[in-house]
Amino acid sequence: MYFYHSLAVMVLTDRIKERDITGACPPMKTPKNLAVAKTGFPQPPVVVSEKKEPDMSDLNSSIHIRASDFAKLEWTNPVSEEEEQVSSSSDRYDFEGIKIESEESYSPELYHHGVDPGRPGYTLSELFHLSQSGFASQKSIAIVTIGKIAKNYSNKRELHRTLVGEWKAHIRFSVACSDTSTNVRNSAWDSLLSLIENIDSNCGCIVDDLATVFEFFRSFDQENDASVKVMAYIANVLVAADDDDLGEFKEAFVSLVQEACDKRGLDLNRFKCGLNETNIRDQLVDDSISPAEIFACICDRIACVSSEPLLEEDVEFLQSLLSKKVANFPFFSPGQVDEFAWTSRSSLVVQSLMEGAGGSAASFIAKLCFQFTSALFPLECRASIWCDLDVLDAIGRSCKSDVPRIFANHDLIDFACRDVADDISRESAPVVRAIRNGCSKYRRDEGVEKNEFILETAEKVAELVV
Repeated sequence: MYFYHSLAVMVLTDRIKERDITGACPPMKTPKNLAVAKTGFPQPPVVVSEKKEPDMSDLNSSIHIRASDFAKLEWTNPVSEEEEQVSSSSDRYDFEGIKIESEESYSPELYHHGVDPGRPGYTLSELFHLSQSGFASQKSIAIVTIGKIAKNYSNKRELHRTLVGEWKAHIRFSVACSDTSTNVRNSAWDSLLSLIENIDSNCGCIVDDLATVFEFFRSFDQENDASVKVMAYIANVLVAADDDDLGEFKEAFVSLVQEACDKRGLDLNRFKCGLNETNIRDQLVDDSISPAEIFACICDRIACVSSEPLLEEDVEFLQSLLSKKVANFPFFSPGQVDEFAWTSRSSLVVQSLMEGAGGSAASFIAKLCFQFTSALFPLECRASIWCDLDVLDAIGRSCKSDVPRIFANHDLIDFACRDVADDISRESAPVVRAIRNGCSKYRRDEGVEKNEFILETAEKVAELVV
């Protein structure tokens, strides 16, 4: 058995020697990637980036600006002739709060690229826009400038109505009194005090508004003189108010203000304002005052009826004063601030009527309300009367059969919207349509006894074709 095994091994060995081993097992080819030869695993190819030569054909084109970028930089260009010709009728002021009378020479810092880049200074609209800026210095300058304007032109009633009635400057400044910037807070307190002492001294509406915003009390800064004086005005309003709900809060707040005043040697009782200190007759004795200014002043007085009722002798004086005046057409400039100021003013007069003023004052206020339906005022004012049946009913009850006559040229004043009937624009059409619908409803309303003059006027307005 062993013999046969050995013989088989010898025969197999001889056959292996006779065969070509290299043909049966060809040699492995050397890979082009040397990393395979070293590691035995394929590797990613090595990409050799070719270095590109820069294009030197235009040495001046190293900065590439897209077409859209040019539009962003147009404001840095000098003012063109076309821009210089564009201007608004709004007054412009410098940083001292002085109205710019001559635009031929002005300081470079007053030049800007606002709505009217060709004119120096800032309008109230632009200043209030800047007062909302995110930059503390810009915000502070705008607030201070508005406060200086109020101080420099304290005898301009229309400016007062614009600042308080239209722009609500006191509300804006009260918010700024809690700003994170110390400069903004100080500026806001100073300008708020300027508004109160120069504008609110004969009315008290600003202080009355602030006295109802208890969140504003948290911004009280006992180390700021202007803040102490503002809060002194508010404290006196709270002391005079018969509100038991305030209770301990009122006592604590007044005590805190009293302590701050004593620290500075200030008399708390001196910080009071209101019409009870100044008779309205003293404000209207000047014969040069226009009918529009008189009417606006009366409306501002009516807004305070709830706190300072009109006396019978005041009503007689105001009626006789207006009956001698010839109203101009119109009282506002279309598209300007005074147009919106009249809208706010009409709302205040309507509110006073609906709150229930009694006696001769009710009849007088009702006549004032009906005047807002005339061409003397913007369409929005007319809509606030014609579109509210309750207001029309209140006017009819107060005037009864009397014609709501105010001005000397009452018969010449347009109450039937004839001024817009022939020139109804895309913007005015919805308002005219609302006025027409309101008059139609008033005609169909059978719940109250109607004033004949108002009814006849409503019939004329209802015939308008929109």
